[in-house]
Amino acid sequence: KPDLDKFGADGYLELLKTIDRLYSSDKYDAVILDPLTDAFELAGHDILKASKVGTPSELPGKGSIGYYGSLRKKAHQIVADLTMLTVAPHPKWVLTAIHTQPVNEEGIDRTKKTSDKKAKGVRYEGDVLPMVEGSYKYDLAGDFALKLYTHVLVQGDKEPQYVVQVR
Repeated sequence: KPDLDKFGADGYLELLKTIDRLYSSDKYDAVILDPLTDAFELAGHDILKASKVGTPSELPGKGSIGYYGSLRKKAHQIVADLTMLTVAPHPKWVLTAIHTQPVNEEGIDRTKKTSDKKAKGVRYEGDVLPMVEGSYKYDLAGDFALKLYTHVLVQGDKEPQYVVQVR
């Protein structure tokens, strides 16, 4: 009920505070944030909370365009803070899992439904995992030194094919 000041979305700031505490800690050698996609959802909730609205389309002014710009900045902030843990006084390994959209197949194979259409309206239900929203998904890979891509191909009754690629 964001319009009644009952939008308890403090997760984004709590996450940043936790990362900050980890920076000065010497108790840990590694940090795992799985999935990072959920951290971006926390950032989205923080944006909505400020305007006391429930969806990006209800935001005053630029609406969802402003939302995605703000989300991009907050996503960059989370990743930058996580990256700083690798150069902390007691450096840590940082592992994250991110669900991103597959390549957009529109125009390539017109018989297939595009990934944007498959994911439309999906949050935590349906046939696909929640994914990184907004334009930050295009910058994401450049913000990490090492990437591991995984894919499972299932075709009819054939055995699934598992693909792992490290860059």
